[in-house]
Amino acid sequence: MKAEGIRTGLTGLTVLLALECAAPPARAGDATPPAPVRGYPALWWDDVAYGVTEPTRWDGQDWLYASVDAAAIVGTAAFLDRPLRNWSQRNKGSSFEKTANHFETFGTTGSLAVIGGFYLEGALRHDPQAEDTAVDALAASIVASGIITPVFKRVAGRSRPEAHQGVSHFRPFSSAQSLPSGHATQAFAVASVIAARYDNPWVDGAAYAAAGLVGLARMDHNAHFASDVLAGAIIGTTVGRAVVRLNDRKRIEWAGGPVTFAPWIGPRGAGLGVSLDY
Repeated sequence: MKAEGIRTGLTGLTVLLALECAAPPARAGDATPPAPVRGYPALWWDDVAYGVTEPTRWDGQDWLYASVDAAAIVGTAAFLDRPLRNWSQRNKGSSFEKTANHFETFGTTGSLAVIGGFYLEGALRHDPQAEDTAVDALAASIVASGIITPVFKRVAGRSRPEAHQGVSHFRPFSSAQSLPSGHATQAFAVASVIAARYDNPWVDGAAYAAAGLVGLARMDHNAHFASDVLAGAIIGTTVGRAVVRLNDRKRIEWAGGPVTFAPWIGPRGAGLGVSLDY
């Protein structure tokens, strides 16, 4: 059982990395300078601070988009949660359901394997695009899955479907934590970073398809309603795209630094490379 879980949990990693390796490299004019290793803590700290305080910088259009997202979640909860839950429970054991379940770990440990795979691939091939993908995906995970979604879960206090208390049972600040889906948040945070970093429809499609299957698996296991999954997808995607934009600006600012550090892996060992501009 454990071996099977490990094997199926790596399915998403295998597909995404295969497509990423087949994707054409970014054009020189499109690439951003890699962040120095010494700058990673500062980069992640900036991402957290920026993500938490983002609503204070919203303009009218941003609030409009947020309102549309909120309306979509509320509408899904009101009209689709019950029929979609019934549909998912009726289709237990189907081939589609089994496929979705293979990707469920992409919302937890499987996504960390994907992040690590991208970083390792970037270090081995000296590919800053893959390395940046890993760094940004980890930052998006910290902000979306580690901070924003847990706060919303606590405030909403929605009961899970398996509690059989209905689609509209909310007890704010209780132990009920169905809304939003943490698995969906994590999956879409990583998928949105991958999609933003690679201008390739196959990579984008694989990333978002894997994330979508995570949400379907959570519904199939009666752990979340459709609106929980939608809310997690919106949070993860929004944060992932914002992190990529912010970190690109930070990397450009750091590009002119006199001393930079980067991981180095060679045929006889590994270490930390130092570059001095003078």
